[in-house]
Amino acid sequence: MTGALWPYLVVLVAGVLMTEPWRWAGLALSRNLDVESEWFKVARAVSTAIVAALVARLVMLPTGALADIDLWVRCGAFLGGIAVYLISGGRLLAGVAASAALLLAGASLTG
Repeated sequence: MTGALWPYLVVLVAGVLMTEPWRWAGLALSRNLDVESEWFKVARAVSTAIVAALVARLVMLPTGALADIDLWVRCGAFLGGIAVYLISGGRLLAGVAASAALLLAGASLTG
C-alpha cells in the first residue's frame, strides 16, 4: 500500500488488535458477575469519585480556554447542568447539553 493513508491503516489495525481481545475477555468474565456484590459497589463508588474529582478540577482549576471564563460562569453552568439533570428525570444528555449551553452563553456574555 502506497500513499499517505497506510499509517492510518496501521494505527487502526494495531488499535483493534490491542483492544478487542480485552473486550471479549471482559465480556466472557462478566457473564456471572453479580452487580449487587460488595466488590461491584466499591468499583462503582471509586469510578464515581474519580469522575467527580475530574469535574471539580475542570470547574475550579481549569486550563486552556476554559481558564479564561470567569469562575462564577463555570460554577453557574455546573449547577445549571445538575438542575436540568434532576428536573429531566436523570437524563445525562440533557444535563450535559444544558451545562454546555450555559457555559457558552455565559462566556459570550462576559466577553
